[in-house]
Amino acid sequence: MSLRGAEFAIVASLLGQAATMANARHARTLSFSGALERVSRESMSLQLADGVSVDAAIPSAGNLSMKVLAVRYEFGDRLAIACEFLDEPVFDPHQGRYQVLLLKKLHYLGHASAEELSRLGASQPFGFNGKNNVLKGAPALILPAQQPAAQRATTEEQSNLERARAVNLAYVHKMPNFIVDEITENYASAGGNPPRWEHQYTVESEIVVIGGGDSRRNVRKNGQPLTGRGLPEFLIYGGHRASNIWHLFDEHCPNKFELAGSAEERGKHLLAYRVTSPGACFSIQYGYQTYRPAFTGEALVKDPGGRLTRFEYEAREFPAGFPLSYWKWETSWDDVKIGDASYLLPVSSDLTATYSGADPYPGHMTRMKREYRNYRHFEASSDVTFH
Repeated sequence: MSLRGAEFAIVASLLGQAATMANARHARTLSFSGALERVSRESMSLQLADGVSVDAAIPSAGNLSMKVLAVRYEFGDRLAIACEFLDEPVFDPHQGRYQVLLLKKLHYLGHASAEELSRLGASQPFGFNGKNNVLKGAPALILPAQQPAAQRATTEEQSNLERARAVNLAYVHKMPNFIVDEITENYASAGGNPPRWEHQYTVESEIVVIGGGDSRRNVRKNGQPLTGRGLPEFLIYGGHRASNIWHLFDEHCPNKFELAGSAEERGKHLLAYRVTSPGACFSIQYGYQTYRPAFTGEALVKDPGGRLTRFEYEAREFPAGFPLSYWKWETSWDDVKIGDASYLLPVSSDLTATYSGADPYPGHMTRMKREYRNYRHFEASSDVTFH
């Protein structure tokens, strides 16, 4: 997945949902109805009435192939579809996720109304599904702005916020090609307040970022090589993606910032902003489902300078059928020197999620704490320091 099509990192595919899928596999066939939002070479997506999007792989030939669907249907058309679970997940390189369903049947229900089209377009302000989307009428993909549109700051608070917006979006475009070691510690809890976390396993891997796109290699779980369906759930949600900063600060995202005060951290003076969003830019993917929840959070930026040091957000409201009921994500950044240049890059992240479905069981919680170490340039230097 490239930066241009990334859906936040916080944007990707979850492979550890085997237990959650187990009950559904008994039925084998799943049926949905909703608005068609994307057709690309390997897959399609349908947005349901509750805002959840369903992804499914499509055949390479026949009446359900990309070429046929692109001619017969338009963005927003209302469809009823039937899908079956694939025997094995199939990686979709154009969407940067694993597909677990295969489209088997499709029934046309009618054109979308103007209101439905407006609502569907508002749910993807960057034209997220414009990436490799062949549907007529699909929103165009919006690339991250290197500099935000000029805003007239009337107060010092607004001036500081616009400076932070400009500085951090500029850093998105300066993201180098690099390799970094990621160490993930996974914990589980049966619930409770506070949760009683029990360590489950350690995952180590190398992340290679080239041109904003990323890949994971040399993955080891408790020291043993790991590939394919054995990858733990939420592993692909990584703090290393520049889209995390892009979707926080870009003006196309409906995020609202309110200065909450100042803070001191490791001898640095910071400004704390309370961030709220009705949902749109930050997506959560689980199996074949994607949802963009409303959230609240906090962003800490350096004062002066405006460079981001930490962002955390949590979402508590999900549709009844979505397999999660709570999500909290935190990422910390620092100035990282790779070779002779310094870059704003993540040094740690912390993800907590609560399941709502029957498997593993309602209220079960998972946590993944990550550290990013040993940044080195993809082509040459491996000399890295933090300051």
